[in-house]
Amino acid sequence: MIKILHIIPVWSLSTGPSQILFHLLNNENHYENQHSIALFNKKGIVPAELKKHRVYAFPTLLVHRWKWSPRFKFFLETHFPQFDMLHLHGCWIYPNYLVYKLSKKYSIPYILRPAGALLNQAIDSNHKWIKKVYFHLVEKKILSQAITIHALSLLEKNALIRIFPNQSIIISPPYIPKPSYSLLELNTLLPKEILNKKILLSMGSLSPVKNLEFLSNVLEKVKLNHPNFCWIIAGPCNTPFGKNLKRKISKALSDNVWFAGEVNNSEKFTLLNAASIYLSASKSENFGLSILEALMSNVKVIAGENQPWAHEIKNNCGFSIPLCLSKYSEAIEFLLQSSPVKPIHRLIRIPYSWENMYRDILQQ
Repeated sequence: MIKILHIIPVWSLSTGPSQILFHLLNNENHYENQHSIALFNKKGIVPAELKKHRVYAFPTLLVHRWKWSPRFKFFLETHFPQFDMLHLHGCWIYPNYLVYKLSKKYSIPYILRPAGALLNQAIDSNHKWIKKVYFHLVEKKILSQAITIHALSLLEKNALIRIFPNQSIIISPPYIPKPSYSLLELNTLLPKEILNKKILLSMGSLSPVKNLEFLSNVLEKVKLNHPNFCWIIAGPCNTPFGKNLKRKISKALSDNVWFAGEVNNSEKFTLLNAASIYLSASKSENFGLSILEALMSNVKVIAGENQPWAHEIKNNCGFSIPLCLSKYSEAIEFLLQSSPVKPIHRLIRIPYSWENMYRDILQQ
């Protein structure tokens, strides 16, 4: 049995990697490895769904995004030798540097999953120069010492090869669950006044990279000719940026927008089942989990041409287009007037493969 500690800076069951880890913890009897998780939040509270598992939560001090936690430092220094491997999820965080130092001391390997953080769009999205300086001083050393770098897509692997031409890089995408969750009654999720409107859906946190302000501007234009729609945004908005963006979008679209907050899988697939169109305008997407889930749910997709799954989207599944206000609004208006085509040409399945990845790495 391989004992693996996952260090994940942000836990959210709306993301593919968190879904994988949750699946691993709940199905350990079926797999050969033992998984533990270290995660971070401001109060160091273990999420309710994880309380029965080997999950350790640590409070962060000072700059929360840096994930600096004295308690975690003590935990890692005390327990590091009991693990066979560590899996680091994300970049630009203090825990990775701690693992880098202790890995040298104990000769215990680690995998690092950058989570798209080293793609140009992600670096340029915010704190560009801080990231570039930190990368050359610290992060590059951490990645170079990893036994392998874990990419989620070919797009990410190709970007990483340009930076680390001699480094082992493995593609292992997140597990995509078959949309077989029990669908809920739509009126338990949505206000009554929304039910008779065409539903446009976007999923993900209210963060700069999701480019939701662009979509808001697009839908203001669409509203002039097609006022009978509701744009549902499903995702957390608990940051100052998210709260401010929510106010701006609410003011601009009024009754044509509704914020669902963070949703679980049953709620997510209930919303997808009710949606006419899925909208994405992200400045950067590494794997495009939400786009794939929409395609699997037979929902038409409109996404920027810089995003994954462009080939599938263009195959009678919607539009993959430049992020241009006029082109995007025209695409929405076209799909609002056209009849939905169901089922979409094929369902897309990604096999579960992280367990195989761990075994293959340790056998090298």
